[in-house]
Amino acid sequence: DPACPSGSNTTILGHHASHAPDAQPTRARRFPGATVTRPSPRMRTESASVARAFKPAGAHTMPAEPSRIDWDAVTDEATRLLSDFIRIDTSNPPGREKAACDWLAEIFRREGIDDVAFYDASDASEHGAERMNMTATLRGDGAKQPLILLSHTDVVPVERQYWDFEPFSGAVADGVIYGRGAIDMKSMGIMELMAMLIIKRNNLPHTRDIVYMALADEEAGGRWGIEWVEQHHPELLDAEYVINEG
Repeated sequence: DPACPSGSNTTILGHHASHAPDAQPTRARRFPGATVTRPSPRMRTESASVARAFKPAGAHTMPAEPSRIDWDAVTDEATRLLSDFIRIDTSNPPGREKAACDWLAEIFRREGIDDVAFYDASDASEHGAERMNMTATLRGDGAKQPLILLSHTDVVPVERQYWDFEPFSGAVADGVIYGRGAIDMKSMGIMELMAMLIIKRNNLPHTRDIVYMALADEEAGGRWGIEWVEQHHPELLDAEYVINEG
């Protein structure tokens, strides 16, 4: 079924053709682990392929345990989760990222990652409702400073008249996932989620804490996200490494 991507050819595309509603993505060169798409020159788009990270080309260089991982199954799971994540409308404003944090926390807890914490930045101001941040942590032995896998759960608003697909459907067609946030940046949030799940499921050793951090309000300045965390919980940012977009 072409609407159900599998194996290494899953492609992620957030399609927003503001000036060319009928524009379609064009295929580009193949990378190990994914097919990359590039928008036509007429398109103003948030698109870029991120699926290659679902199936690391360097997986054979990892320790022996990960060789047992079924990367095709990981790709299928990541695709499904990204579609589900896109369906949670966190357009900012107003954001209302609590729904996204609740969804993520449920997945972590279901997988036995119970060290989940919520940081509510909500206030009574305009757009101040349900502005939630969260972390989920895999504890190490404390020998090294933490690694933070950071993403934001909000997305920019949409102009539906310029979309070929419902922007919050997470539709999958011809190996492509369509939706606001497919690139910026719910896709990376799912990559980091899958990394956490793979480490947990395979009992991969790690000395440092690995912290999944999902923040609010990146698209509108960070008042209820990173700025709020820095002001109210600076200890959360005490890490040796942070992996984020950009």
